Amino acid sequence: MNNLTSGSEMGPRFELYKGIFYILATSALLYLLIRRNEKRSLNLQNEIIDSNERWKSFFESANDPIFILDREKKILEVNKRAENLYGYTRDEFLKLSLGSLQKESNAALNVELLDIEKDKSIESNVLQVKKSGEIFPAEISISRVNPGSVSEY
Repeated sequence: MNNLTSGSEMGPRFELYKGIFYILATSALLYLLIRRNEKRSLNLQNEIIDSNERWKSFFESANDPIFILDREKKILEVNKRAENLYGYTRDEFLKLSLGSLQKESNAALNVELLDIEKDKSIESNVLQVKKSGEIFPAEISISRVNPGSVSEY
């Protein structure tokens, strides 16, 4: 028989030490795995923040007005160039739809908008109306994007 496990005192003591060692080793491994996952999570969060900042910088510094629309063509977001060109504030834009910026209903454009649902993009020349009532010609380009399960344009 093994000397470490034989005898009245040594067997239980060995089992106790073995149990403590197992608990400490398992705890250390769990700590290292959790710490590694937390670092990975923090790195991913930082990458998302950086990506959002780059996107927002690109969006805001564009020389053309950019609108993000929902499926009903309601305005969800605009860049500064759109605010400057049209004369509306961001909050005012968020109460409008694409159609409310047009001089008159454009049947051809409405048909083309249906094509977007088929994953196409469209370009069209339309008359747009500024907040001041001034009418100006504009070339619009609309494409469908799907961030997650929501369609935006």
